Amino acid sequence: MMISFVVSCLVSTEGLRLVAPPESGQPTLPPLTYVSAAQDTAELPRIYGEGPQILGLQNCAAYREQNLNTMEIAGMPNSGTNALWRTLFNNCIVPNEIASQDPENHNIQWSASFGKHQYLHSGKPENKDQGLKDFGKQWRPMSKEKLIVTLVKDPVQWMASSCRKAYFVLSNRQPDTCPSPVSQVTGQYFADSTQKTLPKMWADYYGEYFQNNDRDITISNKRGGGQPALMVRFEDLLFKPEETVAQVCGCLGYESKRGEDFQILESASKWGQGHGTVPIVRRPKSSTL
Repeated sequence: MMISFVVSCLVSTEGLRLVAPPESGQPTLPPLTYVSAAQDTAELPRIYGEGPQILGLQNCAAYREQNLNTMEIAGMPNSGTNALWRTLFNNCIVPNEIASQDPENHNIQWSASFGKHQYLHSGKPENKDQGLKDFGKQWRPMSKEKLIVTLVKDPVQWMASSCRKAYFVLSNRQPDTCPSPVSQVTGQYFADSTQKTLPKMWADYYGEYFQNNDRDITISNKRGGGQPALMVRFEDLLFKPEETVAQVCGCLGYESKRGEDFQILESASKWGQGHGTVPIVRRPKSSTL
């Protein structure tokens, strides 16, 4: 499963159409456009397999037994984390008896408590000092009573997105060819102390979630084991949103909207300070790339 997941990510989705959304500020959301799943005819390209591949589903029964009821979003910049949050927020059906009434503490939270773009290890309690330095006073340690849903994007497309809109300084970047040559374009990812190539940066960030998936994940083991987490492919969210969301919501025992009621985000996937005017990926109506 893990090998096939990695291989399926290491492909290019060249040919996807790009459009630019309007600028917007945080925390006010821009006008968002949705369509019903019944109106959507996009198909997952064959290079990504026949359906969603979500890492970590094998632990969902344990999460439900432990009554986990909160999700947090994580992922690298340019991976589509805002779109993931909006899609889960609008389509997961949280039972009234456990639904949070506090907008700032909703059952489906916009960001991991230690920062949605930060490395997974930065949320460990023993890394508090560094976490406060990197993420600010809003840093909180990761909690085994919350499920982190991290979004991973095809690294080829992620590198191209990072060249168009970098959230960290890139060196040796040539606008006409970036991210090529990948061995020369380097950057310093947030709290990193050294320069890395973009493939190395991508592998280090998501590698922590792959390693976490191999650990014993038990809620009662506060000091050891793994962190409750799922890893979702951006391409599955893009082409198979209803099926993907149903599996993520179902991990915590939630139902999800279906058919005409299911809402697919078709407008800006980015907003907030620092995003500016950036392109987003729209689905082609054919699986041919």
